[in-house]
Amino acid sequence: TNWGLGTDNRRFMSGERAGINRANVGGLELAWSLAFPKVTDMRSQPAIIGDTLYLGDKTGKLYAIDRHSGCIRAHTEVLSGIRSAITVVTLNNGKKLLVFADSMASIYAVDPVSLKKVWQEAARIYETSVITGSISYHDDRLFVPVSSYEVAVSGSPTHVCCKSHGGVIALDATNGNKLWEWHGTADATLQGRNRD
Repeated sequence: TNWGLGTDNRRFMSGERAGINRANVGGLELAWSLAFPKVTDMRSQPAIIGDTLYLGDKTGKLYAIDRHSGCIRAHTEVLSGIRSAITVVTLNNGKKLLVFADSMASIYAVDPVSLKKVWQEAARIYETSVITGSISYHDDRLFVPVSSYEVAVSGSPTHVCCKSHGGVIALDATNGNKLWEWHGTADATLQGRNRD
């Protein structure tokens, strides 16, 4: 499962399941709102378990919010801004985890009740690796899409561009151990140098 609402990643939810349809959409009203001080943008799509909304922000805070009232029930903090969607996984043993990536390409598994970290694992292919896509889960395995922000640093005259590329890393969802890594392209080879 992932933020795409299934393995086909359609992000589709029926009107019956959502409770929104043509007849009632015009009557929707704001139930609550929440401010995030010192946060200029949000990059993490939320997840819901029961009546709790889980939301990550750019400062690295993961919130458990009452989805009916908007009251913050609890929060925890990770090393850097939460960048990916929050993925809810149910392990083969029945245990639930919240899984997400921060802006430094670290993957976290957090207990949804206590918000305590179960494990943390770096998922970098290069020093400029970043996780922007949602993490997918199947059969106690996590599939992490890895991309790169090297384009942002390639304007530096001292940076030899471009060495990085994206790929997919598979992790054991129970402990974060890396199972395998796939690269989207072959390693780059030097084609020329910047003018000195």
